[in-house]
Amino acid sequence: MAKDGLLSVISFEGDNNTIIHKSEIVNFNTKSQLIVNQSQEALFFKDGMALDLFGPGRHTLSTANLPLIRKFFEKVFGGKTPFPCSVFFINKVAVLDIPWGTENAIPYEDPLYGIFTNIKGYGQFGIRVKDSRKFIVKIVGQLTNFTNQDIANTVRGAVLQTVKNEVANALKQQEVPVLEISTRLTELANIIQEKLNAEFDYLGLECTKFYIMNLVAADSDIEELKKAKSAYATKIIEAKGLRASRDIQGFDYQTERQFDVLEKAASNEGAGNVMGPAMGLGMGFGVGKTMSNAMESTYDNMDNSNKSKCPNCGEVVLANARFCSACGKEIVRKKFCSNCGQEVPLGARFCSSCGNKIE
Repeated sequence: MAKDGLLSVISFEGDNNTIIHKSEIVNFNTKSQLIVNQSQEALFFKDGMALDLFGPGRHTLSTANLPLIRKFFEKVFGGKTPFPCSVFFINKVAVLDIPWGTENAIPYEDPLYGIFTNIKGYGQFGIRVKDSRKFIVKIVGQLTNFTNQDIANTVRGAVLQTVKNEVANALKQQEVPVLEISTRLTELANIIQEKLNAEFDYLGLECTKFYIMNLVAADSDIEELKKAKSAYATKIIEAKGLRASRDIQGFDYQTERQFDVLEKAASNEGAGNVMGPAMGLGMGFGVGKTMSNAMESTYDNMDNSNKSKCPNCGEVVLANARFCSACGKEIVRKKFCSNCGQEVPLGARFCSSCGNKIE
């Protein structure tokens, strides 16, 4: 790179890993030669403004191809009047690989067990220049040094903030259990990369890739979740066993609870304590109704055992009554055949044994 202020050749032959390079030459004239290599762009920058931009090729600077700079210099005497300007060479192909890691944990409540956890992660992302003008104005204009590390440090803060917000939002919206986060890393990385590209566009940058190497809760949180999972699995197994037992025995949960209530009631002393425990356990409707029906049936049976019907008119009378209170006829409890002595049903007209007519 020539350093002659009047007949300069401006170029940059650095390695492909450098994203931006500021030329040491700051004074130019309309006879200067600008050489821009493939994958590069050269941007003239003055007083905080991005001016003329040149793509790959060899350019002889003149008032024709420096229309924006010409506004600063209305007259060029003999084509040799120097003008001060900064020139930045921007590598449009180089991808800057930047590691990232969460400094502060991301709080997240596990949707399965309701346990609050602290999630941390790390990975890598790549960026490259998409719009040289935006990039120089928004980022380089704020830096005093222009190394790749300086640029990485500038954008890393925005990346970490995006990671924190997007991971928390995605996990919450999709209700992802903490113990299953490792199965969603690619999906989460794609969401974050899309979000970063929307933000980086303002800076003239593009996120070419975003990787999540690991995203996991703290060890103490993992242990607590594993205990909760184990306890839950035990309850499921017990529930399945109980369900199978009910299916085999042919009754459901409600019936089983009624049996439990009746068993407790039976263990109490005195018949008067039966209804109290049953109703007090909230089973009043089912158990109460069942027991009520049973007791009514018992009373009916006891009552009917002391009564009978008149064989003449069918009226219900006391079991030991000799005459019907409705028709006044004598109530004959048993009837026998006068011929063979065999007992015959009340109301029978002939004996079923000898055929004798019953009077």
